[in-house]
This record gives sequence, structure tokens and C-alpha cells, in this order.
Amino acid sequence: MNLGESLVQAGLVQQADVEAALAHQAQEGGTLGQSLVALGLLTQEQIEALQKRANASPLDPPADGAFAEDRLLKFLEVRKRIFAVYEKHRATFEAMSKREPQGLEGLKALGMKKM
Repeated sequence: MNLGESLVQAGLVQQADVEAALAHQAQEGGTLGQSLVALGLLTQEQIEALQKRANASPLDPPADGAFAEDRLLKFLEVRKRIFAVYEKHRATFEAMSKREPQGLEGLKALGMKKM
């Protein structure tokens, strides 16, 4: 989902606002966020908060200390993927923990391939 769709879905702007900002961006250059601010549709603070949230890792605690449901779901999904990789390669990881391989050749000897 792109920024414009996210803003419309969050109810911060209307689709027509996004289209106007895109037209402004095409004429003036800059980012969509800068165009939304220039047109008075959002404040710079709102844009910065949205960027910070979009760039946050699901593992980073939120600034206010409260976990939003979507962040918790993202965290659980990441945890699930990590566990799936571990399960898929469990035998290799256990073999690696029992002996210390020497460089890339040692990993190849244990059957480790590029992921």
C-alpha cells in the first residue's frame, strides 16, 4: 500500500486530496508529503509522525509505550517467520552448535547453503 492509499484508509485525507497533491508534486517536484503540507492538507508534524511509524521496526517499542494491535500482529508475524526458518534448518543449527566450523568451508561441510 502506498502513502496516498494509507492516508485515505486512515481517514486523514480524501482521494481527491491525494490526487491534488500528486498533481502539485508533478508540477513543483518534491515528495507527496511536501505537497500535502504545501496544500495545507496535513502538517509537517503529521507527515513526520507517519514516516516515523512507517519506518519503525515491529520490534521497536512505540514512543508512547502502548502497543497498537497492528504492531503486535507484525511482531508476531516476524517471530513466526524466524521460528519457521529455525525449524527448517534445525538439524544444521544443532550441528553447528556442537562443533565450530572453520569459515565458509566448515559451513559447506555442515550442509549450509545460501538462504
